[in-house]
Amino acid sequence: MSRRDEPPGPWMLGGAAALALLVLGALQFQAELPSPQLWLLAALLLAVTGGGLWRLRPAGSIWMLPAAAAWGAAVLAWGIALAQSRLADSLPPAWEGRPLWLDARVSALPQQLEGQGGQALLRLTVQPRGPAVDAAGDIEDTAAARLNLPATLSLWFEPDGQASTPRAGEHWRLLVRLRRVHALQNPGLPDGELWLLERAIGAQGSVVPHAGNRRLTIAPWWSLQAAREGLRDRLAAWVRDTRARSVLSGLLLGDQAALSGGCLQTASTLDSSMRRAKAQSKFDIASYFDAAVTKGKFANQVLL
Repeated sequence: MSRRDEPPGPWMLGGAAALALLVLGALQFQAELPSPQLWLLAALLLAVTGGGLWRLRPAGSIWMLPAAAAWGAAVLAWGIALAQSRLADSLPPAWEGRPLWLDARVSALPQQLEGQGGQALLRLTVQPRGPAVDAAGDIEDTAAARLNLPATLSLWFEPDGQASTPRAGEHWRLLVRLRRVHALQNPGLPDGELWLLERAIGAQGSVVPHAGNRRLTIAPWWSLQAAREGLRDRLAAWVRDTRARSVLSGLLLGDQAALSGGCLQTASTLDSSMRRAKAQSKFDIASYFDAAVTKGKFANQVLL
């Protein structure tokens, strides 16, 4: 084995880990995300350095350190670029709280939640179809009264008093009031803003009760989300227990957004048990097949 192929020493691995922790720790104290172009340039320079050291065949495997750093810089640049694209897709501050008319498609399963005082609410995830139009009527310029919204919105809908409620895959015209993404974070509770960022939701808001809220088109027959909601409705008709229905919906349909903490833990335990049972059944079938083949070969040898 040549010196170039020798595995890296512990000091080299420790130095790389310390450098990565130092860089990540420094990023946590930055008020703004750094430029991804700089990290791509750093990754290119480190890759060239690692390639040059590899060609020179230095003592040991020192070339692996800049190569690993180049890989880490490239991954970091990709993450920064993705985060910047999602943060940039947000609602302008001047449009917060203004009434807007928008045409949107319900892109995910509506979540049935309970508000204050036991009020029934629906949480809708919608994707706008075209710009929204200002409904206040105090903007004279027609072009200025239209707004390109973020790609995905989260809306609260009150079904009480409404003729119909939105379903997954449907196209609706709604009067809404939006606000920028903001959520409180209390100790021991999930990070709401992180949850919204992971789902690329650029604005939150609520649907204003209005006679003009109406369904434009129903879900097409090939809509996967509509099929999931149909199966969820049938499951709700078959299973009366709320907790059991939530666990089954999360396991069978992937509807984990409606699971509470206890239900989510139960679903995770059941999922792990099912995986172990499936793996054990595969092992038992394979063992039985091997035993059958072995006995068959032995029987053939005896008969011959």
